[in-house]
Amino acid sequence: MLTDAGTGSGRGGHDVGGNRLAGLDPLRERPLLDDDPDGAVLVDILLVPLSAAVTEYTSAALRVRRRDPFWRRASPLGAIEGLLRRGSIYATPECRVRLEGRARYNLAFDAAALRAAHPATGGRTAANTP
Repeated sequence: MLTDAGTGSGRGGHDVGGNRLAGLDPLRERPLLDDDPDGAVLVDILLVPLSAAVTEYTSAALRVRRRDPFWRRASPLGAIEGLLRRGSIYATPECRVRLEGRARYNLAFDAAALRAAHPATGGRTAANTP
């Protein structure tokens, strides 16, 4: 049960309003399948949109960046680069096989577009530089 604070190994567990997994940040945290299976599956689910068709990914990314306070404060390029630096974006074998390639393509495409839009700063603007 995802709301059970006792599930998983306890490593990296989060308890927000009684829900241990509610506070997971999929851009900053990578729960491992062996250590925290619930967290690993949840983060993979949250990252599934990264593997959408390019047009869907691009429009969804723009909507999120306009609405979500995290994206308005953070560096989208920094978050993208962080995901790309991971050995694998996804923790579960199923997501790795089915989604990893498309997600990496979308993220690389997005990073290149951000760099092209702001070449003097390498894709980072004053508003989104950490």
